[in-house]
Amino acid sequence: MLYLYPLCYRIEKNKFDSTLRNFYLIVSGVFSSACIISMYHFLTFTKYNIRGVRQGVQDGHLFGVFSSVYFAGVICVVLLFTSIYMFVKNKSNFIKVWSAVTAVLMILYIVLCNSRSVMLSLIAGTMICVFLSFRNYLSKKEKVKSSFFKNSLCVVVAVVMALVVGTAN
Repeated sequence: MLYLYPLCYRIEKNKFDSTLRNFYLIVSGVFSSACIISMYHFLTFTKYNIRGVRQGVQDGHLFGVFSSVYFAGVICVVLLFTSIYMFVKNKSNFIKVWSAVTAVLMILYIVLCNSRSVMLSLIAGTMICVFLSFRNYLSKKEKVKSSFFKNSLCVVVAVVMALVVGTAN
């Protein structure tokens, strides 16, 4: 990440947007295909080992074609948030439909992989997104000038959301 930030900071906005869109389409295409195959494994209750690596559905976790539930789940969380971002920011109907389908597939895999750490990363990512969105919303309002007030209000919203999500489980 430390290498990507300076690179992305120096690129023009138009070039950065097209690069991000192309990178998103490639990565989400690969992961969506892998998630579809994993869903097939879930529906057929397939399980097997390849050189000691678990595949399919084993021990209550959907490994699918991934060697690690945690790695696949965290990448799916990142792709879920990226899909939501691409859905909101792009005007192309193809990107909107692709982002919606990708988001549904990622949510399905996240739920079916049955991993607590992936659920925690989903909750943490959601809290960060809510915090940043709420802070951006408040910064557009001219009535609220104090950054301490804005940030503390965002923290309160994030904590309330965490409590709501935490008590739902």
